Amino acid sequence: MEQNLCLHCKEKITSSNKVAEVFCCYGCKFVYEAITASGLDNFYSIRDKFIATGLKPTISNTKYSYLDDPDYQQNINLKVEGQQATVTLSLKDMHCAACLWLLEKIPQVADNIINVKASLQKKEAKVTYNKDKIKLSEVALSFERYGYRPEIIEINETNKLFNTSKSHLRDQITRLGVAAFSTMNCMMLSSSIYEGWWSGMETKYLAYFNIMSLIVATPAIFYSANPFYKRAYSGIRAGQFHLDLPLSIGILFGYFLSFYCIIIGQGEVYFDSLTMLILLITAARVLQDFGLEKFNSKLKIDNDIFAKEANLIVSNNDTEKIETIYAKKVKANDLIQIKEGEYVPVDGEIISGTAFINTAVLTGESIPQSVKEGFTILCGSLVTSGSIIIRANKTQENSEMYLLFSSLKERIEHSAEISKKIDDRSKYFVAYVFLIAATSFSYFAYFESIQKALEVLLAVVVVSCPCALSLAAPLAFASCFYKAKKNNIFFSSSRSVELLAEAQSYFFDKTGTLTEGNIEVSKSIWEESVVNKDEILTKLILSEMGVPHPIATGLIKWATSQISEDYTYDFKLVERSIIQGEGIISSFSDGKKYRIGKEVKSTKTNNSAENLKLSNITISENDINILTISLSDQIRENTSEIIKWLSKNQKETYILSGDKEEVVQQTAKDVGININNSYSELKPKDKLKLISEIGKKPKVMVGDGINDTLAMSSAEVGISISGGLRLLQKEGTIAITNFKPEILYSAINGSTSTIKAIRINLSFSLVYNLLGTSIAAMGHLNPLLAAILMPGSSGFVILVSSIIPNFVAPRFKDHPETPKQSTKDQKWR
Repeated sequence: MEQNLCLHCKEKITSSNKVAEVFCCYGCKFVYEAITASGLDNFYSIRDKFIATGLKPTISNTKYSYLDDPDYQQNINLKVEGQQATVTLSLKDMHCAACLWLLEKIPQVADNIINVKASLQKKEAKVTYNKDKIKLSEVALSFERYGYRPEIIEINETNKLFNTSKSHLRDQITRLGVAAFSTMNCMMLSSSIYEGWWSGMETKYLAYFNIMSLIVATPAIFYSANPFYKRAYSGIRAGQFHLDLPLSIGILFGYFLSFYCIIIGQGEVYFDSLTMLILLITAARVLQDFGLEKFNSKLKIDNDIFAKEANLIVSNNDTEKIETIYAKKVKANDLIQIKEGEYVPVDGEIISGTAFINTAVLTGESIPQSVKEGFTILCGSLVTSGSIIIRANKTQENSEMYLLFSSLKERIEHSAEISKKIDDRSKYFVAYVFLIAATSFSYFAYFESIQKALEVLLAVVVVSCPCALSLAAPLAFASCFYKAKKNNIFFSSSRSVELLAEAQSYFFDKTGTLTEGNIEVSKSIWEESVVNKDEILTKLILSEMGVPHPIATGLIKWATSQISEDYTYDFKLVERSIIQGEGIISSFSDGKKYRIGKEVKSTKTNNSAENLKLSNITISENDINILTISLSDQIRENTSEIIKWLSKNQKETYILSGDKEEVVQQTAKDVGININNSYSELKPKDKLKLISEIGKKPKVMVGDGINDTLAMSSAEVGISISGGLRLLQKEGTIAITNFKPEILYSAINGSTSTIKAIRINLSFSLVYNLLGTSIAAMGHLNPLLAAILMPGSSGFVILVSSIIPNFVAPRFKDHPETPKQSTKDQKWR
């Protein structure tokens, strides 16, 4: 064993974390002793063989009492057989073969845990235990004691919000299987019938094969095709012609016509054509549902922000006690205690205590916010420090965040204007099909025969099946969302894809968006009267500590390097307020108050930046400026190429920043934005006002989601490079992670190519259906050939939807010229 390394996790042991000479923490000491005492020493030899860095055990203070709540257990995949129960645990801390080995040995050392079957690939373990002798919460604690914090994924509506229903997909696959069975058997029987025509089959055998075709086709007609009938009926009840209406009429008409022909003993049957039609359409829709399900599952937002348990304060005979309950059982007016490191389980009002909360998941605002009595706090907020008691305003399922999850999926599927136009115009297409079908039927019935008229009618209805029309938008958007996610781009809705494709004006935040956001201190100017520099630098660090803003990171790094090594202090931070777009105000135990932000008073010293790329931060003590710090930042690579590309495509570009005028104008020059379109020293409300007053619609605001939330809400499209679920409440929002300027190009090109794919799909399917309907109406297309040709348009739509949406970013160093694809895109917008 290497010297100064922990025996368990092999992390370096320092004087600050030394435990019993050979361990870095008590967690490692406990796990090591438990493993060796149980005779499982081989764990370490396996660990050393497969990984070099060792394990990093996760020991938390998480309670699991909510796992024993009967209501909660109804929402998880818990299987009970007699005394045994089986549950699947998600173990994100599982890393290697040593982990796998240890987990599967737990039954040897933990009473009443019968079996553990772990999967390293899935990071899951299927656990069987004696439910009469051990609780599920105790099972979870057993795993945590060995350094593996378990999680159980709920099977409820919250988790289904971003997934096409698994049961629906299974049902569709079953219907597809039935249709396939019917089709294969009908085709086999039909081949015998067709052969009999040439060889002179006797009438009794022909009738036998027809009856067998009727029997095997009936399940497909009334089971596999049942969803078509339901959608058609729902459309009729709503007073609209659904796209499935002519399809349903054609299938039922062909079935009963064939049945009638069998009864009278003459005429043709169409069971092979009908079952083939049902098979092909069902296959296309299963493919669509599978694509959407796969996309949605990849896009699923982790809902760990919904607390599983809540600390309920119960009053009894003038005494209070804390009961840990299942969070979904919290009711309005319940008192809930929330401590450091816990998520807020419900929306409520703080009635006592103070804390700092992180609302990044809600707003994109990653800077912790100071809260106290009277503040309204939202479900999903994380208490980063302090402890508070809230009075619940509503249940978890009625919280703002929970309802956001519900509305977001609906917008993704239904908000696109182009989809609405398809639905609105589909009734005219259906009316056209009915008109053509009625006209052709009347013509052939009068001039030829009723048998010919029925064949023409069936061929018209079959070939005009508008499934390709209905697939045109959903498949293209599904492909778009999937490819976008692979490129770290997340659209809040299909409407946001359309808006970005049509955008005319782009507004950019400066710091962290056009620039890297790696702030460094390049110059500092102290007032001559300052003598306690180490004290001020320490208070600067304490004020900025825990604030995940680029400026805070740069200030802490600089201040740490400036403090004397032997400096000690006896004061502490009492209160801190973070004012969006302004700065930080901090109070300390020695009675002094500090403000870090923009200059509030003029001083004798000229603190203007010498370099136009610098920006100033002023530190004041009791409202008197004592220190001015000049900051520098680098412009992101390829930013100027993106701005140049936007300009070539007749897009307006602007900078909206809170920095000083000379800094913003220099940045505008560097990236290629007209300095007349650069706006400086703006507060969040100023940005909102400017976006509403200037530029051409649709407008796009690109920002880091920290100080730009209001501005994003004013633009038709808000592109956040740092996320924030609450931002997704607006259907025009797009979130980009791991932001680079090239990814903005990818988002724009991907959205324009997606709309292009939809328009190609619509044009082709309309021409295809109109041409096919016309040929069928003239009597040149029999029902069987119509059934074979009909899926051709769907196949084309699937192909186009898979290929054309393109999110590939350019390589500007290799290809400095503007990409040709986007110039062509202008022609069809």
